[in-house]
Amino acid sequence: RSRRRTRARSMARACAVVLVASCASHAPTARALRREQLGSRDWLAEHIGDVQHAYLDARHARLFTQSAECVASVDASTGAIAWRAVHDASEGGVTRAAIDDDVALATSGDGGKHIRAYDTRDGELLWEDVSYSDAMPSAEARAEREVQIGEDAFVARRDVDGCGDVDVVTLAKGEVVMRSLRTGEVNWRANVRDVAEKAIWERVFVHGEVTYAVGRELETGAPCACAMTTIDGTVIGGQCASARQGTFAPDQAYALSVGTNARVIGVTPTGRVISVDVAALVKG
Repeated sequence: RSRRRTRARSMARACAVVLVASCASHAPTARALRREQLGSRDWLAEHIGDVQHAYLDARHARLFTQSAECVASVDASTGAIAWRAVHDASEGGVTRAAIDDDVALATSGDGGKHIRAYDTRDGELLWEDVSYSDAMPSAEARAEREVQIGEDAFVARRDVDGCGDVDVVTLAKGEVVMRSLRTGEVNWRANVRDVAEKAIWERVFVHGEVTYAVGRELETGAPCACAMTTIDGTVIGGQCASARQGTFAPDQAYALSVGTNARVIGVTPTGRVISVDVAALVKG
């Protein structure tokens, strides 16, 4: 019992000193401490870049870190690097990461173009894919550049569409894709760009039988939402709210709450926090 208590205290101390923010896949950015901030009880993990997000796997006493340069697995007690996957700088750097017990997913490049999945045990590359192609008419390319379309990835942590594997849903350039997390096999695709002519789609998540994409209008900041069936991606509906109901500030991350109610919490340009009932917004 004494050893268990000692290990629990060690784990808690390691997480407390390494992370300033909460370790969660959609939590605000978690920043690592600088060398000059370290104390006698801290450890320092080097060669993993300037950490932007960190994800705690308490069951296996490990941290998964994401920087622009790489994703890595770090022992939460000692800081020893189990493995790291360095991404090609020419792709534009790692932009998102999503973690399950067995698979770590990372996107890189403009709009999350490149997607790669790694075995969390040893960092082996399981699969890789490209979420969109640059080969498009010049007029369409110009129109696309005018709309700053975001990206996201959400691990469902279960088989939500009957494919037999744990699923991950990704968002890139207004397209939502449901995949097998282990194999990368695409189960369905859905286009959410038609909901609003100029919208930034920045978050995607699964809530039971419905998958939601959430964003904001580029000009007004009004919240936008689109709903799809989780089983096959059929678009159920979607729209943007009135700006009078509150607006999201540019470049602000959202905290998602997907418990009993599918809600998105955002920050207004004045710093006020607003909560949007995504399901109600879709229904109008």
